[in-house]
Amino acid sequence: MVKTSPLVRILSGALGDFITDRMTPKGALDELMDMKRPPKNENIDIPEFKIENPAPPIPVSGRKRLIYKNAVDDIMKREDNPFQAFDEEDGFDFANRKMGEALKQALDMEDYATAKKYMFENQVRFEDLGFADTEADQFIDSVLEELYYGEE
Repeated sequence: MVKTSPLVRILSGALGDFITDRMTPKGALDELMDMKRPPKNENIDIPEFKIENPAPPIPVSGRKRLIYKNAVDDIMKREDNPFQAFDEEDGFDFANRKMGEALKQALDMEDYATAKKYMFENQVRFEDLGFADTEADQFIDSVLEELYYGEE
């Protein structure tokens, strides 16, 4: 005889055959109750992230990189939350500063794909604070696309 949990017995008494699944020996609800959730702080493997350059890279001059780095510095000083992350959370100031530094480092990379991958890795580090959300992605993409594919 299959052992059923007390919750299943109570629900099956109230709902009858609606709960019992004849296709599985234990019943659908029992199987659901037996499922194990992963531990909350389990390390998650990030799949290989591959980005291809959307167009042939345009050589970027050192002068243009410097202009963009200064612009990012200016934005980080003027705006409290340019990435539109969760600014009420603990650790936001640290994460925001680190993301600004990472964006400036990404501006030194050889092409858009390398810079985007580098920023994605940094976004994943602070995803709990909202740095992996669409708004942050749009801000990062706008800066990188303008540098690597904008006019000189």
